[in-house]
Amino acid sequence: MPLFTVIFEYRGGTYIAQVKAKGPRQALTRWAKELSPKIVARLGARAKASLVRVLAERSDGLTGPTALAGLPNVWCAGFPVPGGLVNLVRTDPRKGDTEPDASDVRRVKRSAARR
Repeated sequence: MPLFTVIFEYRGGTYIAQVKAKGPRQALTRWAKELSPKIVARLGARAKASLVRVLAERSDGLTGPTALAGLPNVWCAGFPVPGGLVNLVRTDPRKGDTEPDASDVRRVKRSAARR
């Protein structure tokens, strides 16, 4: 089963998780069910329940997942929860390093210094 990296932007915070699923829609559903309101600042149990319900019902409140043009294996979805946006990336775990190299670390430090 493919691995998806889920990048959740919510009210000024960015939260990243990985789930295995058959496709992007199933990845969203699994991620929402596993999402802990304790980890995501200002996301209560009611908002999480709303996400899970919208995904289960495939209701009109869900926008996406929509494939992003020119970016293979990348999708975006908006939710009816204020301030919520999710990006999905189909990830190949065999091709990634578990440790960043020195150039990756420098880029991260430079980005953090600009904030």
